[in-house]
Amino acid sequence: MADLIVYDEEYTGISKAYSQLGELFENRLSEYNKIIEKVYSEGVSAGDVHTNILLYGNKMIILSGQVKEIMNQIKTLCSDYIDEIDDKDNDLY
Repeated sequence: MADLIVYDEEYTGISKAYSQLGELFENRLSEYNKIIEKVYSEGVSAGDVHTNILLYGNKMIILSGQVKEIMNQIKTLCSDYIDEIDDKDNDLY
């Protein structure tokens, strides 16, 4: 039976990459939300288009924070996986 080899560094790198990706996405989403807010407050001040942009902007605001939370969960899963592997093999390596 072949041994299972787990490279901790890969999971550590993946968790850092997802964390950074979540932060980047949140920053971009924040800028995007500012643009949408400016469009409906200054560009299209009334009518159906204004209402639809306002509704869309509200949905985008709800999205804020969720992506970062998901990325943090992935980071935690990667760390927990490494810890579980260490526990299972009783730190033999």
